[in-house]
Amino acid sequence: AEIEVFVALPKRAGGKPPLVVLPHGGPWGVRDSRTFDPLVQFLAGGGIAVVQVNYRGSAGRGQAFLDAGKRQWGTGIEEDLEAAVDELVRRGLVDGDRVCIAGGSYGGYSALISVIRRPERYRCAASLNGPTDLAYSYHSYFRHWKKGREYFEEYIGDPEDPEKLIAISPAYNASKIGAPVLLAHSTDDRRVDVDHFYRMLTMLELYDKPHETYLIEGGRHSPTGAEWIDFAIRLRRFLARHLQPG
Repeated sequence: AEIEVFVALPKRAGGKPPLVVLPHGGPWGVRDSRTFDPLVQFLAGGGIAVVQVNYRGSAGRGQAFLDAGKRQWGTGIEEDLEAAVDELVRRGLVDGDRVCIAGGSYGGYSALISVIRRPERYRCAASLNGPTDLAYSYHSYFRHWKKGREYFEEYIGDPEDPEKLIAISPAYNASKIGAPVLLAHSTDDRRVDVDHFYRMLTMLELYDKPHETYLIEGGRHSPTGAEWIDFAIRLRRFLARHLQPG
């Protein structure tokens, strides 16, 4: 199936711009659109191209496309993101040597797992309220009600098969990270417990991986406007440092 992709190119003279991949949250039943996105425009205004990908499982393409995203955390969904980046590089629209990936919620998870999957592709990754340990996600959130347990098993994976969940959990694969990471989390996030942040941080420190962190005190899973602005400013500075030429 074809994958819908939106690209924002910065207005700048000469040379191919660096690129940031912004996977949306969800991941199922959500989609990016061509409506105004302040984060996209803020990054593009700073000279960075932005790509948004309606990967398998996104809304708006019918039930079969939605179903294609089931149990594709860290696998098929990220293949769609990588295919979009590869196509932009092939078309000569962006600098393939200067690519970062960032996002919130599933987008944050995707950023972390992507630099584990393709260390040669990405220069850096930024995660806001991203799950980092999927077995812990099940036990801390989904298992507490019947629909949650059913949802997890159908869309994410078998909670009785921890090895498969470990294989697609960033915290357990931090040794493979080669790019700098910006790790941000809300302290009162009830959907993705802040312990995900600490589990990832522990592993980044254990393997001596380059990282920056900050906590949003009192923040919930969906940041307020002010929290988004703070994250956007920190993100653009982080990206600017790691997307320099050379």
